Amino acid sequence: MIGGGVGIQEQALYAGTPLSRFLDDQLPNRDSVVEAWVHEVTSNAVDATAPVVGRDSVGWAFELCIGLDLANTPPRMQELSYLPTDRCTATLAAAGFDHRPSRALAGQGTTDPVLLHWERTHHRVAVDDAQRGIFAACLDLASFRQPMHRWGNSRTVDRRRSLFLSLAMDEDSMGRSRELLDMMGHCWELYLARGRRALLTLGEKVVVAPEWATSFGVADLVIGRTLIDVKLAVEPTADDVATWLRQLLGYVLLDRHDTFRIDAVAVYSAWHGCLLTHPLGAFLATASAGPLSDLGQLRAEFHHALRDDVDSYLAWKERRRYA
Repeated sequence: MIGGGVGIQEQALYAGTPLSRFLDDQLPNRDSVVEAWVHEVTSNAVDATAPVVGRDSVGWAFELCIGLDLANTPPRMQELSYLPTDRCTATLAAAGFDHRPSRALAGQGTTDPVLLHWERTHHRVAVDDAQRGIFAACLDLASFRQPMHRWGNSRTVDRRRSLFLSLAMDEDSMGRSRELLDMMGHCWELYLARGRRALLTLGEKVVVAPEWATSFGVADLVIGRTLIDVKLAVEPTADDVATWLRQLLGYVLLDRHDTFRIDAVAVYSAWHGCLLTHPLGAFLATASAGPLSDLGQLRAEFHHALRDDVDSYLAWKERRRYA
């Protein structure tokens, strides 16, 4: 059993955590959705092989690629600020962003992408050298994400770039792996063929990396009113899908003030180019232990049940910030 302020993503991995216990008590009848999603994703099986090493990090890297493709302004600039100036600029330009100067200010003379205003001008439509450059940048950032998470905003941009270059840019870096680049390319071709269209039909508003309770829960996307996590599992099992659903429900329940007005949950399975969705209202009706659970009441009870964990997490964040 784990707890003690561990965030939603980690709690979803194990039985016996406060999140898992709450869901088993309040929403125990989740198997029908799990079975439906397993059937759908296996029906979209792809005849291709994938490397085993680094798959979790590849999933994070691909999530970053999708965010760069869908957002109207560059997302996750804290992470992108670890890239050297020229590489960050090239990544943003290749992803379809352009620097749009503010007319209210005189020219500042800076070329640092972190200090510039970028706007979406186009979407990429092919897997070419520029797109592979995005893959490589995202993979290298993924290999560096644990120190990035640990440091947060406690390093200057100059220091971030120096640390990134010293620790993440060797000959064996993920961004230089042909196997991992090919894996990303496979997922991107499916994304262009059907994934992007399926995601954009969910709504116009795109929020990348929405977070709750000061990052106690950080999801991948909210598009329209659908909460989405991006997963890269080549042969997902029922246990995998059950974990995904627990994670999504944890985020929904953390949204205590209904900030995003979520009315559906979804997983985008990148290896299969498959979007798995389920209406939230219908899920609550079938998964509840008794009469239809009211979402507002569930959120209030969830807040009470995880209060100690959230408080422990926030205390850890504050101690780290002011260490």
